[in-house]
Amino acid sequence: MYPVYILHPDSQIALIVKKGSGIVGQPESVDQQRFIGFYEGNVYQAENIKTYEDKLYHAADRMIHNYPTKAKIAVTHNEVTRVGYFDYESKVFHPEPGESAKQALNYWIGS
Repeated sequence: MYPVYILHPDSQIALIVKKGSGIVGQPESVDQQRFIGFYEGNVYQAENIKTYEDKLYHAADRMIHNYPTKAKIAVTHNEVTRVGYFDYESKVFHPEPGESAKQALNYWIGS
């Protein structure tokens, strides 16, 4: 299971990463303040990426296999909110419980 994040609207990285992108990461993969996140926003409208879980799957796949990509960010923990976990094997997103995580996720994916 991999943590799933959304970017805060005031984050500088939110100017680069398309709102609604699936973002997964490994906390403390750089240091205690920053981690590497991988994302998929489907900016090229790929036919096999239709849902938020599809985006998370492709982002996680990049991370797990360390594919060369520009869809990779070093982000601080105060620029993101963790909204759940993604199970790569089953391709299922497990949202965090609670209203604040739900509202953050709804803001990010537009539900």
